[in-house]
Amino acid sequence: MHPKQERKRKLLAAIEYQKDFNIDVLLDTVALNLKVRGNYLAGYTQYEVKDPKGRCPVMKLRNLKTDETIRISQAMGIESRGCRMDAGALADVSGKLVNELEPKIQLLIINRFGKAETEGHGFRNVIEEAFAMEIPILTTVRAPYVEGWSSFCGELGETLPTMPYEILNWFDEIKLEENTLATMEL
Repeated sequence: MHPKQERKRKLLAAIEYQKDFNIDVLLDTVALNLKVRGNYLAGYTQYEVKDPKGRCPVMKLRNLKTDETIRISQAMGIESRGCRMDAGALADVSGKLVNELEPKIQLLIINRFGKAETEGHGFRNVIEEAFAMEIPILTTVRAPYVEGWSSFCGELGETLPTMPYEILNWFDEIKLEENTLATMEL
C-alpha cells in the first residue's frame, strides 16, 4: 500500500463574489451541469421570489436531492432594514442536511458561507461533518465574509473565481485525484 499523497486541490472551495453578482444563477448552473453529468449531489442552492406587496423578496432554498423548497427568510415590513434571515429555519435545514450526509455523495453544495457561518452557526456544522467524511464541499462567500471563510478553513480550503469553467475544473480535478488515490491504494 502506498502512503496517501497530498491533494493538489482542496476539498473545501468557496466561490468568492461581489454584492451585485448573481451568485444564485451561477451556483444553480454549476449544480445542474454536474447533475446532468451523472454526479450525486447533496445540499442546497438559493433563489428569491419577488413579493407582490413590494417587500423584500422571499429567500428559499432548493434541496439538490429532492427539489424540495424551504423558506429561510422572515416576513419583514416594507421599511425594514435588518437581516431577514430566519435563524430557526436555517438551523432546521442544517440539521436535516447533516442527517442526509452519506459517503456516496460526490459533492456537497452549500448556498452561502455568510454571517451565520462566520459566527459558528448556519451550515458550519454540516461543512465540518462533510469534511470529516472527505466529501468535497462547494459554497459561496461574499467579500465581507472572506476573512471569516479563511479563518474557518485555513490551509484546508481555497477560493474560486465566478467562472463556471474554473468551478467545474476544480470538481473534475477533485474526482480525478480521488480516483488516482483509490487506484494507488489497491
